[in-house]
Amino acid sequence: LPILTSSAPILCSDGITMGYADGPSLSADIEMSNGGGEFIICPNTTLDVTGGAQISKSDILISCGGGIGDCIVTSSDDYGLYIGNDNETITNVTFDGLMFTGYNSTNNETSFVFADTGAGSNYTELGVVTFESCAFVGNQAAGLVLGAIGTLILEGCLFSYNAAELILVYTVLGDIEVYESDFDSNSALILISNLAGGEMTIKDSCFKDNFALLLALADTDEDDPSMDSSVAESSGNYEAGNLLTLCPGVSVGDDCILFDAFECRGGDSNSTGGPACYDESNLALGIEMGSSETGLYTVCNGTDFQSSVLVTTSDTVIACEEPLNCGFSDFFLTPALFVFNATNVTITGMKFVGYTGEDFVVGVAANKVYFEDCDFNDNFPSGNGTVFLNLGSNVTFTQCVFEGNAAESAVIVSEGGELVIEESDLSMNNVTEGGIVVALNDTKLSVTDTCMSDNNALGLVYVELEAGASLVDAFNNFGEDNTLTLASCDGFVMGESLACTPFDGTSCLFEVDDAIVSAAPSASGFSGTGAPTSAPVPSPSGSPTLAPVTPAPITPAPVTQVPTTSAPTSEPTKAKKKKKKGKKEKGGKPGKADKKGKKDKEDKKKGKKGKM
Repeated sequence: LPILTSSAPILCSDGITMGYADGPSLSADIEMSNGGGEFIICPNTTLDVTGGAQISKSDILISCGGGIGDCIVTSSDDYGLYIGNDNETITNVTFDGLMFTGYNSTNNETSFVFADTGAGSNYTELGVVTFESCAFVGNQAAGLVLGAIGTLILEGCLFSYNAAELILVYTVLGDIEVYESDFDSNSALILISNLAGGEMTIKDSCFKDNFALLLALADTDEDDPSMDSSVAESSGNYEAGNLLTLCPGVSVGDDCILFDAFECRGGDSNSTGGPACYDESNLALGIEMGSSETGLYTVCNGTDFQSSVLVTTSDTVIACEEPLNCGFSDFFLTPALFVFNATNVTITGMKFVGYTGEDFVVGVAANKVYFEDCDFNDNFPSGNGTVFLNLGSNVTFTQCVFEGNAAESAVIVSEGGELVIEESDLSMNNVTEGGIVVALNDTKLSVTDTCMSDNNALGLVYVELEAGASLVDAFNNFGEDNTLTLASCDGFVMGESLACTPFDGTSCLFEVDDAIVSAAPSASGFSGTGAPTSAPVPSPSGSPTLAPVTPAPITPAPVTQVPTTSAPTSEPTKAKKKKKKGKKEKGGKPGKADKKGKKDKEDKKKGKKGKM
């Protein structure tokens, strides 16, 4: 904006507003003002700062005479708007109602708008620059979009569809304060950053659908703690749909202060009741904040999670509002769900579908975890991946279905703890180098009232006796039409000897053949003692074993824990659902017709899913 002689405001084209319709006139009057005053830009005015422009006076208010979008600031090169003066500290400069758009830089050391408030005092004094009701939209920056040496305040601003290779908004030495502002669909390494000291305040702001490693960073300096930035306040903030974000809140050193609102500026973020139901945007946050007084988190009907959920809070129940109409689908980078360092966690009525990563669909490294009425269908983990990995926890599956999964190592792997499978169905799965269920190390395994049919694997259920795994309870299980290439046993394969303990059920119903039960070994007879602790190894002939190579566990990133409200301490009541299997014939065992009906039903499933 070239500096010309002073010129008074004119009557704008709207016939109402007195203001400035061009950059030179505005710049001239600001420079001649000796500081102080309001300068109104006429509606429908575009100020082009290509090549660079400067504001070097304090106590200036530049406002738009119309609505947002009526007054535009733009630049088509690396240079933009500079606020500063080499001879004095610049402070109290405010922009109100302007839209900054069209910036397109290739220099990573430049910004669209940059305020160097302390240059005139050699940074012994710093000033304040404020943006009120402004919008930064559609800018492309090789480096940064908005920055300040000094304090930067954003009130009611919008940042949308901007792309910065480094940082979107930052301050150095001073504070950064963000109030009731929206960050939507931006991409950057960091959206907001406070560097080299100062305090960060973010209140009642929303972060949605951004592509960024960090939403907000209060930087710390290990070598010089005096240059650490800190968080003065973070409250009422909401985030949803952000990709690759390591911390859904403010990152401070190794800590993450989670954003705490359940909707965008939607009321009291500290409500102990929480929303009626949760979705992808607020489930993990709700659990972390302990927003439910009862510990029950109902997932909204139809919710399809596209990002991982980490559960670290005990006494938690996650239940789909309409059973099996909520779930996780099409994951390929990270597990869908991980329960870590918690006890008494129940997952009910959820689906886990379409995983193609190298690890596991669901992992548990906790104490007591229950899965009720859940489906694990059509997952295809690669490499040594598996559908479910238990890392020494006590896990119970009740009335769950594992169907149509394909894995190299196993469908369910337990590396210790207790694994209980009851009233469940594991059918039409394909495992190339292991069993459908594999109990390793010191796992205590119980399987009751469960069906396994039409699976392809080396064996059905492998119990690694030599490493201390044991079969504690086995009752009323049934298997049929399984293709087993190493241990042809519709039942439990006991250790390296591949001894078979057959299932005792007579059909895929809850019926037992007493003769088989009486002939089966007692549970205590399945425990191995004084045996090697490693998994069985291939024989010299190179024949395969049922013990898979277990995928390395994923260690969740540390998350700052927020104190939760009290929750129930009793174990969950196992609610019964409608049986997935047929009903018994009245007065006795089912006949061939019932078994045929079940087989026909499974044939239809095969036809629907296609041959594996």
